[in-house]
Amino acid sequence: MPILPLNPEIFAENLAKYITRRVWIASMNHKELTNDLFRRHFSEWLNERHVESVMKQTREAFEALGVKSFYNSLAPEAKRMRWQQRQEKIETRKNKINSQTINKIVEKPDVQPTLFDLQ
Repeated sequence: MPILPLNPEIFAENLAKYITRRVWIASMNHKELTNDLFRRHFSEWLNERHVESVMKQTREAFEALGVKSFYNSLAPEAKRMRWQQRQEKIETRKNKINSQTINKIVEKPDVQPTLFDLQ
């Protein structure tokens, strides 16, 4: 990670022997830092569909060599679903923390809760 201009099959062949668990294939997060370079030399890599296609090909190349791999789709629906899943996790953690705090207070009804009780 990140996936850069490359041949997926050759990349997987060269790297597979060094991988012990899995590969995470992802797009570049800081595209604004390389926009000029990509615009001049790799313009097709500015297209998310092209990057998605290469990530899929790279995953398939690793899987063909027996290396577990995964990637997060760049499609808007997939991004939205990941965002919703993150929000649900956050809400679950908040609820868990709130219930733990309430239980601590209820366990000690004679004692005024302090900041330390709420941690």
